Amino acid sequence: MKSIRVAVAAAAAGIALTACSSPTQAGAAAVVGNERISMSKVSEETEAFKAALKKLKLPENALGVPISHAVLERLLNVSALQQVMARHNTQVSETEIDAALRSSGEYQSPEINLLVNYVVPTDARDYGRAMAGQAKLMSQLGEQGLTQELGSIKPVISPRFGAFQSQLLAGAAAVVGNERISMSKVDQEAEAFKAALTKLKLPENALGVPISHAMLQRLVYVSTLQQVMARHNTQVSETEIDAALRSSGQYQSPEINLLANAVVPTDARDYGRAMAGQAKLLNQLGEQGLTQEFSSIKPVISPRFRAFNPQPGQENPPIFSDNGRFGKGTEQQQPQQQQG
Repeated sequence: MKSIRVAVAAAAAGIALTACSSPTQAGAAAVVGNERISMSKVSEETEAFKAALKKLKLPENALGVPISHAVLERLLNVSALQQVMARHNTQVSETEIDAALRSSGEYQSPEINLLVNYVVPTDARDYGRAMAGQAKLMSQLGEQGLTQELGSIKPVISPRFGAFQSQLLAGAAAVVGNERISMSKVDQEAEAFKAALTKLKLPENALGVPISHAMLQRLVYVSTLQQVMARHNTQVSETEIDAALRSSGQYQSPEINLLANAVVPTDARDYGRAMAGQAKLLNQLGEQGLTQEFSSIKPVISPRFRAFNPQPGQENPPIFSDNGRFGKGTEQQQPQQQQG
């Protein structure tokens, strides 16, 4: 069976924001709530970012987006978070800022982890304060509450940034239809996945792609399926979920079959529900019908996942191709595809 394709605006960075001539007249790059971000601020940050890239012998196109756009993106995110923190009197200490800046990322180098988030490593305190505050706000308000708070702040972007789009503000990895997938969610899933690999004595490069990309791929796919299931009132029982999780795969071990699909074995119910629902939707709509339903949901991916491949298929090889990383699969069985 051919893979179901998810139509993804991979080059876009997030929700389009209103462009307005007034910020340009005032020499502003953007106005975020009660804060004006000047063009001179963006220019200074852009030059500092270029210097940081040069110091590490990285090309200026390393981000995959114009540096000035990436810098403005981060300034918008930090400003919005700081304003929500002020609303809720959320205080963070210097120690908490230090911890936020030291927090694990995709790369071993702390400097690289900051650069991929559009932050100049030598001038990262505001970003660290915002990230520490975000963690507290998430605990206080929950993800939905924080999303609503951030959504109430309407940035206005100078037209000189053209088709600039903000990445859903403050730590979003993607928006899939009506669901926002936060970076904190991706990070939590990545850490749990690393722990599962360690438990089975498998290397962290077992998937052949960055773990965070694999986590986001699965989260995007499951979210899309769940939304299509809701449209068609497709219900699955706990027994059907159990059966989907037990279904035969390439490997003899059920845990390995889940890991090969970027699923943490101890937290697999949502994935199992989506797979059971997919089987019912295929029977109900047919492959063409289900493909059309998928195509109507347009995930928007943060530019930090610029190499992200959310629709593996014949033209885009699946990220879970095996080169013996997970041991020997059963000879009689075809590889289990995440996308149907």
